[in-house]
Amino acid sequence: MSDRRLNGEFVEQPSLRKKCPKITFIGHFGSGNVGNESTLLAILAQLRARSPESDFRCVCTNPAAAFARYGIKTLAITSRVTRIWDRDAPLARRLPMALVGLGAELGQWGRAFIELEGNDILIVPGTGLVTDAFGLSGWGPYNVFKWVLLAKLRRSKVLFISVGAGPIDSALGRILVRTTLSLADYRSYRDAASSNCLTGIGFSANRDPVYPDLVFGLPEAFLPGDRAPLEDKRRVVGLGLMTYPGKYSAARPRPATYAAYLESLADFAAWLLGQNYDIRLLLGDAEPIVIDDFRSVLQYRLGRYDQDRIIAEPITSVEDVLAEIAATDVVVATRFHNVLTALLLNKPVIAITFHHKCSSLMSQMNLSDYCHDIHRMDTHLLIHQFSKLEEDRQTVKRNIARGVDEARAAVDNQYDVLFGRTDRASTSAASPSQALRHRLVMSFLGRNERIWRRLPPRARDLRPVRAYGAWSHALVCQNVNREMYLGTHFLRNRPALELMRRIVGTKEQGARVKIAVLGCSIGVEVYSILWTLRSDRPDLELAVQALDISPEVVSVAKRGIYSPEASDMVNLPIFVGLTEAERRGMFDWVGEEGRIKAWLREGVTWQVGDASDPSLIESLGRQDLVVANNFLCHMPPPSAQLCLCNMAQLVNPGGHLFVTGVDLDVRTQVAVKLGWEPIPELRAEIHDGDPLVRSDWPWRWWGLEPLDQRRPDWETRYSAVFRVGTDRQPAEQASR
Repeated sequence: MSDRRLNGEFVEQPSLRKKCPKITFIGHFGSGNVGNESTLLAILAQLRARSPESDFRCVCTNPAAAFARYGIKTLAITSRVTRIWDRDAPLARRLPMALVGLGAELGQWGRAFIELEGNDILIVPGTGLVTDAFGLSGWGPYNVFKWVLLAKLRRSKVLFISVGAGPIDSALGRILVRTTLSLADYRSYRDAASSNCLTGIGFSANRDPVYPDLVFGLPEAFLPGDRAPLEDKRRVVGLGLMTYPGKYSAARPRPATYAAYLESLADFAAWLLGQNYDIRLLLGDAEPIVIDDFRSVLQYRLGRYDQDRIIAEPITSVEDVLAEIAATDVVVATRFHNVLTALLLNKPVIAITFHHKCSSLMSQMNLSDYCHDIHRMDTHLLIHQFSKLEEDRQTVKRNIARGVDEARAAVDNQYDVLFGRTDRASTSAASPSQALRHRLVMSFLGRNERIWRRLPPRARDLRPVRAYGAWSHALVCQNVNREMYLGTHFLRNRPALELMRRIVGTKEQGARVKIAVLGCSIGVEVYSILWTLRSDRPDLELAVQALDISPEVVSVAKRGIYSPEASDMVNLPIFVGLTEAERRGMFDWVGEEGRIKAWLREGVTWQVGDASDPSLIESLGRQDLVVANNFLCHMPPPSAQLCLCNMAQLVNPGGHLFVTGVDLDVRTQVAVKLGWEPIPELRAEIHDGDPLVRSDWPWRWWGLEPLDQRRPDWETRYSAVFRVGTDRQPAEQASR
């Protein structure tokens, strides 16, 4: 699902209020790739609803096909046919060829500059455009850079909306991508894996929001109705095929991968036929050759089979794909947008994953158990996954419906943030004047943030500047909707873990220590605590109760198996900052997948529950140590205050409460009211121990203000660890 940090992202809205704003899309459109075409179809429908008088244009790879499909003015990304450099040409011809090619390319720059005259907004809409896997020219990084740079020179706004990124392997490709993205007025990514990919090439993408793929915004009027089930008909499986994408899927692609893929799917198809299923073959590109390849392998494996039970209708458009998937009962697909379209139509689906975008999408929909890696095809495992999917299909369909609704709402929210609300949202509780005020505030904060981040650290530490930051943070908190954000990583706040080690280190030999970790997310904090404590005191009996409100994250935590998909789930690289010794000590590794060692998984009870539930004390009992980190800040202050008071009941008299990631006013008020004793040890180190939340102040609601010893309440305000239930009286009682 979307990265929850997006609600704190401030963007200045591009103006759609001009009489006839010019909006240009750029991408690999008109090529027959149904995923790309569905993306352009979706964003066109959305923007036409918001600004029907706009003048839409498209810079694409096949202008004639795009014009015929969308009825808007189209331009070629490049019309140059002369090559600049050809290593196969004789040396004597290369220099003249280069001069002719460079002259032609200069002409392309002039042509693009002229075409962008009067343009208001240049949009890169979704798709996996940010990659060099298919080369630098064509629709690759070079030509995107050219159009973006010229658009900025023409004073256009440049928006990268829910784009996918990676792989980006060449040095020049990385330079072009970093430069191009830095020119944009707005950037968002369709999954955290894309954001992480860009971070990995040196571009600071972690502050840009993550929204679902734009195809989730395809209007429902475009979606066909489900076919009525016929009692005398067999169930139909949609089998989505794709030619192997080579470097787009793996750094060192092997031809054997495609052969193994076809063989495994042929064996799976044979099993389906034997189980009385019919099959519809699905494509997502103009690549019927893959159907011929598949049928050849199937013929070789089976000999003879009833060809009428394997249906392969021509697919040349988005409507064709939608119609074919609507005629299925369950889908096993390889192409990303075949999987996404199946989800839109509420079809239980297995994804043959060839790229991080596929596993990220399935993770967003809570369907990670139904991913199957194209590089490790296993027919028996695929049959097992399919059988389980069929067995649980009603539950899966309910989960898909909920996930699609959430994704649609997030996509609509992004359009609202960027372009203003449509009539769909105009009936909400906010009046026009309130909506206008909100937009003005967001614009004001966005401009202030850009100025703030240019200030040197010493200037930010000046008292008047800090006071302005505090005022800005209060304004942020008043104008955003707080939503849960799962971001976390191993050993996140090392000073807090060190203090925990010191506290537990005072226990007697072989003592039993009861620990509750609330809001445990996918378990990385639990295992970080156990690693820290058991490495130091293996003699202690640690009894850990771990609780989270989300069944999905508890399931991941309980398995204790972490891969890049887990990073996608929490929108942060979970292994960041671990030393090689820590990686070896905490995990058993199989490739990129790390399994928590058995001695760390022992003694943990995982539960699904609500930290605000008043009966929490009955289900968990008293604890020596209660950890409640990084979830209270996502709750409204009154709810966070009640929840914090509720969790404090779990702490044994004289025990310790660790609580970070909470509004400091909330924590201070509760601590003073209930008479908690702040622990001074490592106070400043813990406060600054999570650089992410410290650097996000004051422009994100979860941002943590710098420690200020000039405040009269600083010892309590900046303490994250408290001794609870001591003889220290609450201030309100002591004053009586």
